[in-house]
Amino acid sequence: MISISLLALISFLIVAIMIQAAVGPKEAWDPDLEAGTLSILGQRKDKLLRILKDLDDEREMGSIEEAEYLQLRRNYKAKAVVALREFDRVRETRLRKLKTGEIPVSTGIRDRIDDMVSQRKEKSAAREAGK
Repeated sequence: MISISLLALISFLIVAIMIQAAVGPKEAWDPDLEAGTLSILGQRKDKLLRILKDLDDEREMGSIEEAEYLQLRRNYKAKAVVALREFDRVRETRLRKLKTGEIPVSTGIRDRIDDMVSQRKEKSAAREAGK
């Protein structure tokens, strides 16, 4: 029973990773699009968070023993914390370098950034007006 649940969990994760890879980078301003460092770190972070959610679901369904659940959760939680910190560190470094001009950005990417900022400001203003 446990092996079938773990096999289903692994299969789900493989499909989720393949879908995530097909979607592409989440950050339009990522200057390292070829290597996709930020995208890879984001995918790792998302994968680990999804594993934790799936573990919780498996526990609620009763298809995993408590001791095994606690051990797996502890291990994946530690990995998720590291992944979150690494993603945030790289993202903040990139943003700082973009802001100071250390990383050259093409006009096309700057235009996309400006569009994204405008859209977020419009959404924020609409929410404020709706309150």
